[in-house]
Amino acid sequence: MTSKPIAAVLALGALAMVGACNEPDTETPSPAPSATMDNGLPDPNSSPASILRSDLSEDVIEEPALEPLEATISFGEGGTRLSDAAREEIEELLGTAQMKAGGAITLRGHTDLARL
Repeated sequence: MTSKPIAAVLALGALAMVGACNEPDTETPSPAPSATMDNGLPDPNSSPASILRSDLSEDVIEEPALEPLEATISFGEGGTRLSDAAREEIEELLGTAQMKAGGAITLRGHTDLARL
């Protein structure tokens, strides 16, 4: 009983294989490899290509120049110690953009008369 369905399946399989052999080739043949064909590998006879583009200019973005910062901090009359107001002025100066940029600091001083 079971041999009839198996025989039918085998017969259909054999017919399908024979029928496939008679179909014309619909695929286009791939071209034979040639010397000009790109195989994805670098050409050993050529110089290496740069990945950097030479047609781009390198625009340097310059930071805006900071204006010089001038401040006068007094010791007060006849004293050698800074007042609280003078210390507050120094603290404000430390927070400026010029100080954060690390610019040069020039200190000048003079005295008319020093009392010790």
